[in-house]
Amino acid sequence: VDGIRYEGYDGHIFTYFNPREVESVTVIRDAATNALYGILGGNGIISITTRRGQQVEPRITVAYDHGWRGMDTDRYRPFSAFKHAMLRNESCLNDGLKPVFSEQQLKYYYNPAVDGNREYGNAKYEGPENGIWPSNDYYSQFLKRYQTEDKLYLSIGGGSEYVQYMCNFQWMHTGALFNQPKYSGMNYTMNPGSANYFHVASNLDSKLNYFISATFTLRGDFK
Repeated sequence: VDGIRYEGYDGHIFTYFNPREVESVTVIRDAATNALYGILGGNGIISITTRRGQQVEPRITVAYDHGWRGMDTDRYRPFSAFKHAMLRNESCLNDGLKPVFSEQQLKYYYNPAVDGNREYGNAKYEGPENGIWPSNDYYSQFLKRYQTEDKLYLSIGGGSEYVQYMCNFQWMHTGALFNQPKYSGMNYTMNPGSANYFHVASNLDSKLNYFISATFTLRGDFK
């Protein structure tokens, strides 16, 4: 980025990089890459040039983005306790072993609302004992189907004939992936999985005299 090796936060180069401060992106794959970057440029590099200050009146830009990120939790839909017990018994019978769960225990696990598809001849397990033992779907209990994401961007830029500047600030908030537990009688909340990220980038170009110019660049990411 601007001629300096940049690895981003925790090795995530583009996750927290602000696209609004990008002037151009160039992919370089030639002998000049190896000459400049050595072994690090063996597979080529991505060169990003950021926007810099211009000789204009000060300009302030504010932008806000809000979105949702879907979580593919349906792929990991677990078996109910009753189906797990049935398959466990079937596995034991295939190996010539005694079933682990008795018929009475299967009745305790059977829940018509979840296991009412008659896949295993379930009708014989229906009775007043149904649902005495729980069947937990921990993915649904603890994980959300969607995760919110908010981004706030602030930019200030401008300059004169001798000094040009550009300052960028970005705040990103990712909502919790886990459902927030509620504790009755306690003024306590938990929001596991949420995070705030901050990205700061600024540059200053100064023309000291007819022959000498100076450039200052500051970039940082923290969580």
